[in-house]
Amino acid sequence: KDCGVGQAPEEEKLFWGRREDGSQEQWGMGTPIMVDVMVEEIPLQMELDMGAGVSLLPHSMYQQRFLHVPLQKTDTRLRTYTGERICPRGEIVVSVQKGQRRVRLPLVVVEGTGP
Repeated sequence: KDCGVGQAPEEEKLFWGRREDGSQEQWGMGTPIMVDVMVEEIPLQMELDMGAGVSLLPHSMYQQRFLHVPLQKTDTRLRTYTGERICPRGEIVVSVQKGQRRVRLPLVVVEGTGP
């Protein structure tokens, strides 16, 4: 299984928006939207990424807060928007609550300390 760094695309993806005066403005990745949730009864702030196919959890946070949840093997293959491969350490299934809504969701555990 090859989980080394892949080739980056030739140009970075950017977003375009409009200023209040109607002129166009080029944006980079922008400021992340953070959401307060309860994960396994632990308060956590997570980044909302509506374009992501999976939810990620840094391995360092798994070790600090979620060792009580079994880490399962995963066949998930990931790449960043620049084409770099990310090798998951595994996956956990957790209870996530936002307000009155509670669901069970998979979190893919990856190397690193955060976004």
